[in-house]
Amino acid sequence: MTPIHATAVLLLISLTEPTQAAVYKCQQGTQTVYSDVPCPSAKIVDTTNGKTPTAADRYSAQARSLREQIKLDDAEYQAERDKKRREACMRRVRDNNWIQNTAAKYANDTWWKNKAADSAELLSNECSKYMMPTGAK
Repeated sequence: MTPIHATAVLLLISLTEPTQAAVYKCQQGTQTVYSDVPCPSAKIVDTTNGKTPTAADRYSAQARSLREQIKLDDAEYQAERDKKRREACMRRVRDNNWIQNTAAKYANDTWWKNKAADSAELLSNECSKYMMPTGAK
């Protein structure tokens, strides 16, 4: 058997056979600690309740794990999207402040008045979710 064949066989066995790491129960002073590393007075804890997981159990666990990973990926995506939106809103706030200040300098200019009104409306529509109410600290 070549090394590649031996590796393939070991891989297939590892995929089909359930494996569990030992869990050790240790006393550290007055506290009970569970660990995957044995301590001097460690006792192995049976985490299987005396049962060997069936194929259905393994499938169910894999499905739960996949669902949880999808939820985690979605939460990370949402957080990154919200971060980018907050950053865009901060830029919009800076732009709006500049436009409002410039419009105040040219108070008689209708174009600047309209630009200031449009900027404020755009800021309100796009960024109200990320902004604190007036007077909030």
